[in-house]
Amino acid sequence: MVAIRTQRQNGSALLISLLLLVLIAVVGLSALSDTATNEIIAANMQQKSIGFQAAESSIRSIEDWQTLATNLPATPINDPPPVSFERNDAFDQPKVDVTARAEFQYCGERMPIGASLSASEGVGVVKFMDQIFEIRGEATINNTRVRSEHRVRVSKQHFETNRTGNCP
Repeated sequence: MVAIRTQRQNGSALLISLLLLVLIAVVGLSALSDTATNEIIAANMQQKSIGFQAAESSIRSIEDWQTLATNLPATPINDPPPVSFERNDAFDQPKVDVTARAEFQYCGERMPIGASLSASEGVGVVKFMDQIFEIRGEATINNTRVRSEHRVRVSKQHFETNRTGNCP
């Protein structure tokens, strides 16, 4: 008689392959979650950048001397109020509704750097001073929580007016 040997199989290969399949699925889901998070971060960074560019653009639009000089009160009053400008632009970004505004505040006068005070200056002599302005640009992207604010101080040479400013 021939003896037949039966081999007992424990199914260990099946168990190991199932564990590897579960491990690969967990790694894949984790990578998918990281990708979604990175996409949200990139979108937020883009919106923040658009807001900053809009605020900076609104500042640059009024930074020239003509805009500053023509919007100051004609009579030299002390502590003039801020002057505001509103802008609604697409800023070359499709489907982004950006509202930007800029305001400037007259801060006062100072002697130009390198100028000297001398007692020989006569009465009636026109003195040139640096007039200092603070320009504040603010931009918001509608339907989001993005808000960007940027401040710049500029000085422009102009004849002396003896008016005081009102900057913080």
